[in-house]
Amino acid sequence: MNVSLTEYPAEHMESYSDILDISAGIENSAEDKSFYIEVLQLYLEDAKDWYQQLDEFLRDGDMKNYAIIIHALKSNLRLAGANSVSETAYQLELHSKDGDLEYVKEHQPQMMEQAASVEKAILQYLSENS
Repeated sequence: MNVSLTEYPAEHMESYSDILDISAGIENSAEDKSFYIEVLQLYLEDAKDWYQQLDEFLRDGDMKNYAIIIHALKSNLRLAGANSVSETAYQLELHSKDGDLEYVKEHQPQMMEQAASVEKAILQYLSENS
């Protein structure tokens, strides 16, 4: 299932701080706010490709390559300070490495919804801080 940003309304989110732990994100960015902003911008540039690849690998039942991409997404979510969503991605990574296609199929839509909310939070943060 591919969830676009337009399918996940902003009213599901009060503030970017509901999704992003800004302090953790800045700490993950060598304590440099300008570097953190770059991390967030890069996330936005790469995210759609990751989502598309995840959908393709899931559709094909390719858990090996799914695990590689979900690992990258998980790591970038953690860098951004989206710890809750990163944890969801981590669970998908573990299950995909175990070849548990059914778990991944069941939980991928939730992660995609959460990822859409991360993108909205990043956009909100960037509009207020860059």
